[in-house]
Amino acid sequence: MTEPEDKQAALKKFFADAHDASSIALMIIDPQKYYCHFTHDCLGTEHTEDIAENILSLVTDFKQADDILRLGVYMDYLGHNAVGPQKANRGFYRVKPEDFHVLHQKSVPNAFYDIPDVNDDQTLEDRLKKHGITHAIVAGYFTNLCVKKTVIDGLEKGFNFAVVEDCCSNKNAPDPTHHGITEMQKAGAIITDAASLKPYIR
Repeated sequence: MTEPEDKQAALKKFFADAHDASSIALMIIDPQKYYCHFTHDCLGTEHTEDIAENILSLVTDFKQADDILRLGVYMDYLGHNAVGPQKANRGFYRVKPEDFHVLHQKSVPNAFYDIPDVNDDQTLEDRLKKHGITHAIVAGYFTNLCVKKTVIDGLEKGFNFAVVEDCCSNKNAPDPTHHGITEMQKAGAIITDAASLKPYIR
């Protein structure tokens, strides 16, 4: 098979292996203004702005799906030591969790890291298992840090991930061959794109 055919086969298996639609979550990592908005007091670039639009489109597609993804999991970097622009721009940008979504707060890049006295003393692993989640479709910032660390640790804990490459971004590395994608793929994550997901979320 060609590489595109390999990717399609892997994505098909990802959905087939999920027990049912309720075991799949859409996981958005750190979509805060500070990380993606292109202004002088944020870390965003023109590329991260484009990715923010892609994430919004992905979220919209999933909202309109009839029988899939009843759970959205949003990661919020608490930034306990945040000061100045970072503190002022911590709000979500372009997308935000709704009442029925899970908002999981973290203070380190790896969202699976246990934080005492936060999130009702529940780890991300606890919260996903509570909702019966075994598979997650991942988008967000930054690919080489928070996305990579969360996905690789989650894989080690037995979860399955499909990383939407054109819905993830680094501050200074829009190149799709950057090492974060490569490392996640080597660890067992499926690498896909928003267009390839569409047949599964109609």
